[in-house]
Amino acid sequence: MGRAHEVDPLSRQITVEWGWASYLMHNNDEAAAHIRQGLALDPNYAQAHHRLGLVLLQQHRYADAIASFQRAIDLGVFYPQGASALAVAYAGAGNRAAALQIVKDLERRSTQRELVPPVMIAFAYGGLGDATRGLAWLKKGIDERDIYIPEN
Repeated sequence: MGRAHEVDPLSRQITVEWGWASYLMHNNDEAAAHIRQGLALDPNYAQAHHRLGLVLLQQHRYADAIASFQRAIDLGVFYPQGASALAVAYAGAGNRAAALQIVKDLERRSTQRELVPPVMIAFAYGGLGDATRGLAWLKKGIDERDIYIPEN
């Protein structure tokens, strides 16, 4: 990623992807720094706000994660990954009511033929500490061959 960034240091996508790679390697401080550099290049890059939220969630910085996820959602169309992560951040911050409201909205959308992967609902219930519902949605994801569940 470093070489790509040298070639195009003003690419928001390369900068944010470098941050994402750092996140996947559990280098959260480095990840946040790169993602923030990407946001400095384009403050309206929704994916960068979402990924920064994931880094902040990993660091248990719930209020900052909530703000980042909410900004990502405000900038784009609804996407279940963002809503699910926002629910987990609210749960981590102790705002169970807000988290449950988001989960109920995800469940409602899933019954209306919107693309809401069951794993995203399972993730949100996991953040709420509700293993029973989380596992039920995970099983539903397996049964439906959710794209987020590898087959092997």
